[in-house]
Amino acid sequence: MKKMNLIISTLITLVLITGITLYAKGDKGHGKRGKCGNERPKMTQEMADQLNQLKSDFDSKLSEEDLNSLNLLREKVKSEMLDIKTQISEIKNSDISKEEKKTKIHELMKDNKGNKDEVKSVLKAILEDNKEAVESLASSLKELKQNDGHPKRREQLKDNKNEEHKGHRIARFILHDDFVAIKEEFREKVKDSKKLDLVVNNDQLTFVSPDESSNSKFTLYDLNGNKITNIANQNIIKGENSINLNTLNMKLEKGRYFLIIENENGVSSGKFIYLK
Repeated sequence: MKKMNLIISTLITLVLITGITLYAKGDKGHGKRGKCGNERPKMTQEMADQLNQLKSDFDSKLSEEDLNSLNLLREKVKSEMLDIKTQISEIKNSDISKEEKKTKIHELMKDNKGNKDEVKSVLKAILEDNKEAVESLASSLKELKQNDGHPKRREQLKDNKNEEHKGHRIARFILHDDFVAIKEEFREKVKDSKKLDLVVNNDQLTFVSPDESSNSKFTLYDLNGNKITNIANQNIIKGENSINLNTLNMKLEKGRYFLIIENENGVSSGKFIYLK
């Protein structure tokens, strides 16, 4: 029970802010490295399926009211993080000084405290009403980590002696929308491409090209590496270019996407966030 109370109490720590802080410090979109430059272990489809099953099993133990509240909370977290990351991206791509960017990002994070507190309060109430489901989830996650055959992932996922950190991980797991395994061919294409800085303003996607091309192919992917659509024979000028997202897809949902541009000058890719 003491362990359970500690898990619940850690929900009043940073639930939303962690991912946003990492983004503010520099989400390059291409890097797949963790601390000390170590390569992050790739999530296999088997691992993604297992994690999704654990989340589904947890959800099945909740009452209809609690599950509805949790799903609304997940959507709220997802939407707010997309919104904040978009604002951070706009700040980082602005013409103001580095110090002004840091100040604005700091103010943005501070202003988000009220939303973060609301999320933690609602989540804490849900989990306190479902302590057995939380204990079962914690046990299943521990077993999954012990049985994982990937040596690098097993090393990263080994039991942490810090119980507060464990509770934080469980809270973020419960709030997670879903788990996906990025397609290997897509991962390699992005890894080997030139970085493309993308700025979104409503439905306009803007980027700067160092070269011109009269025969470029634009391909839009989701973060899983699934191709959404593509258009060929596009003109690119040297300097600032703009694409109307409606040209790429009329039914683009709110979320994070990759744009890959291929032409005689090579392959460029960039990640962007679209808010409907």
